[in-house]
Amino acid sequence: MPKVLDSNVPALDSLEPEAIVRGCHIEHAALSDLLLDRVSFEQVKFSHVTFERIEWSKLEMADCEFHHCDLSNVQWNDTIFHRTLFRECKLIGADWSGGTLRHVKFDRCVADFANFRFADLKHISYEGCMLNSADWYEAQFSNVSFSECVLDRAQLSGTRLEGVDISTCLFHTIGVDIENLKGCIIDRNQAHIFANLLGLIIKDEQY
Repeated sequence: MPKVLDSNVPALDSLEPEAIVRGCHIEHAALSDLLLDRVSFEQVKFSHVTFERIEWSKLEMADCEFHHCDLSNVQWNDTIFHRTLFRECKLIGADWSGGTLRHVKFDRCVADFANFRFADLKHISYEGCMLNSADWYEAQFSNVSFSECVLDRAQLSGTRLEGVDISTCLFHTIGVDIENLKGCIIDRNQAHIFANLLGLIIKDEQY
């Protein structure tokens, strides 16, 4: 039977595999050098928490929130997230590769170089986020939205973008496959970027 820890803040460095942490608020803390294996978090809120050298393997999170946390370079190996909120968090280089995310919102986060390679993403929203050089190579998208994000040098090769709206986002270069662009929604001012991918030259007429 998995051990369930309710309400009281647990000592995360002593959690055993398959432990369940439920219904607590962890705030104003610095967590470092943790390896958590097959631990579940339910209805847990993290506020102003710094995570350093953390590897969370096969983690599962449900109905959790992160506010003003620093999760840069955290390793989320093969993790599952359900109904999770990241608000105004620092996520530089955070690694969700191969993970499963459902109903997750990233609100005004700095997530440059974040890694979502091969991740399975459904009902995900990125709002007002910095996502320079973030990587979604061969990710699976279903109802994924980007609103007023910065996506310069982001990598979306191998990912189908049908129905994905990036028209309010800023970028000068972006990595995509021509065959996966069908149905992607862009702004007319972004058209020249994708024309360059096709080798087209846009001629401006002077009147």
